Amino acid sequence: MQNTLLPPASAGVGQQPTSRPVNTVELECKRICVIRCLRAVTCNVAMQFLLLTLFLLFVNFSVWHPINWIVQTFRLILSIYTWLCITPLIAIVIIYGIYLGKSYLNERQMYRNRFMTIYKTTLPKCLFYTLHFLIGILTTWFYSRFLSDDYHTLFLSRSECSTDSYKLSSSQICVNEKYLLISLYGSLIAIWYCWKKDPSSESCEFPIIHQSKYLRIRAFLYSVLWTTLIQVFVPVMVSHVFYSLIGRLPFQWFLRRLLSVEFVLNGNVHVYDIKLLIITWILITHILSNLHLMAFLFQAFLTQPKVFPIEAGSLSDNVFNKQQVNEVTLVQALANSKVPIVRQLAALDLYTLSEYGDLYKRRQQIFALSIPGGHPYNWNALSSQCMSLINAFNSELRTAVNNLKNLPQIKLNNNVLPNQAKYMQPFSSNLQAMPVPEFRSSTPTSATEMADKIRNRQYNESCGIRNMLTPMAPTDNEQLLSPIKPISDPCARFNQTMCILQDKIQSVKTIIFNMPGIRFLFGENEMAQLHALLTISKADEIGWMVQGLSTIAVHSLHEDRYGVVQMNLPEIITTLLQLRESINQLPPSLFNVNTVSPYLRSFQSKPSGAILLRNAVKRSLYNICITFNEYLSELVTNQNDLRILQNYIDFLEA
Repeated sequence: MQNTLLPPASAGVGQQPTSRPVNTVELECKRICVIRCLRAVTCNVAMQFLLLTLFLLFVNFSVWHPINWIVQTFRLILSIYTWLCITPLIAIVIIYGIYLGKSYLNERQMYRNRFMTIYKTTLPKCLFYTLHFLIGILTTWFYSRFLSDDYHTLFLSRSECSTDSYKLSSSQICVNEKYLLISLYGSLIAIWYCWKKDPSSESCEFPIIHQSKYLRIRAFLYSVLWTTLIQVFVPVMVSHVFYSLIGRLPFQWFLRRLLSVEFVLNGNVHVYDIKLLIITWILITHILSNLHLMAFLFQAFLTQPKVFPIEAGSLSDNVFNKQQVNEVTLVQALANSKVPIVRQLAALDLYTLSEYGDLYKRRQQIFALSIPGGHPYNWNALSSQCMSLINAFNSELRTAVNNLKNLPQIKLNNNVLPNQAKYMQPFSSNLQAMPVPEFRSSTPTSATEMADKIRNRQYNESCGIRNMLTPMAPTDNEQLLSPIKPISDPCARFNQTMCILQDKIQSVKTIIFNMPGIRFLFGENEMAQLHALLTISKADEIGWMVQGLSTIAVHSLHEDRYGVVQMNLPEIITTLLQLRESINQLPPSLFNVNTVSPYLRSFQSKPSGAILLRNAVKRSLYNICITFNEYLSELVTNQNDLRILQNYIDFLEA
């Protein structure tokens, strides 16, 4: 039978070259994320109608006609005019959701200096600022359609701005001050949210206790509406009073200078205008709550736990279940580096199946042996993948800590230059001993003796006679009285000149770098690498892997019938101890909870990544030491490691 799979060399002249194979695992991981992002965008669109309903119920509230109040509200929601007006807002929400989902799916980048940070993040931040500005403007424009005539018109007729003593000229334009004020507040609060939260560098935060999406969204909706309603009341009231008293004239002058058009405000904003104050308060609360909800909905859908199969389906399963062919296994999801959120979901699934007792059947698939052959392929693949990720993270963490410790003690902003600082470095053990200088006589040498010495040295160098003794450095008197410089090798003289030139260039670079602006932009941040490694998402991922492996090892004492886990248990313990040692070398500032701002702390349920990782390693070592207390001396041979583990056995490790 002729083989149809020919090598590329045997292909015909007119045959097209073979296409590049498609990575089905990566496509399946992206498909999982795209589906979840589409659901989050759809839920965001539906949330706009829910918030509109709440706003209309508040605006059209009537105690005497409750039935008419409800009917009129839903009639407005279902009208064609409302759907046409909400279309621009929905379009901006969809675009904002696409970019927000992209920022959540991308891995957070690390930049060593402020210049690269500004260069790489300026365009995404400008895009997000523009989208937030449009959301604020369109929200106030759309919701003002359902208010009275004083709030939904920007330009007024000249008669409304004219009085008996003042008439508008043909070049002047009358502007509705109330509408302009609420639009200004709406855009400023959206820009302030973008500056405070920075959605372009946001990462998904997994909850501590996992619940269904409905429960999480309902609880967050109640809390965010009440929290923002209380938080914005005082700023809105202060800004309203400030604008009513002294802010109108500067604002009018600023508009005239900015747009080169002579605007005239109608002047109907007063301190005692309670209606304007309440409407502004409600609109700002609505915009801020809407932005918080859009970010939370993406996190709620992307962080929803997913069950990954332990092994791919058999041949019989593939015949009847076509969807299982492209299903991503747990090991494949952990090995995926293109989509970080899928790797975090796989680590969470590993932690979940190791913790709960009702997942006994899934753990049995990990402990099972292959048929035929009897090899623990599932456990070997899972443990090797987790150990490689943990060891890679530990190696990066140690490199960052060592770079932080090996910083030069002589700062560049001191008066010591690099060519002077290189002689002040500490000696290394592999350096050769410096020759001991010979002691010279303190008695002065005559001019005749010094001339004879110089003449003999020149004669020896010209004839190629090498001095077998250690050459002594010429004294100051010899250098001053020597009329002829010693003849040296041209290559050595060139190298000496290049060294001097390099020192001068380095000195100029140091002087330029010590300038305040240059140092601020191009100075390297020593803590940038540690902050990039110890984010909450990365700490969650490594912590779940560590706890998952340790808990599976604990369950294997009673559930593993073949003892496949015991072969890798010493390696797991050694890796945990190495990770513990790296965490203990971290700076104490990374374990400080007060570094997070109070505003972000109110919406953040977890401490810093260093604290999460330290607690995960400590919990894993405690579980292993308590379970394998009687066998630790056989599993661990290093006496120093045994002393450390003894502290966990005695519950002395805090």
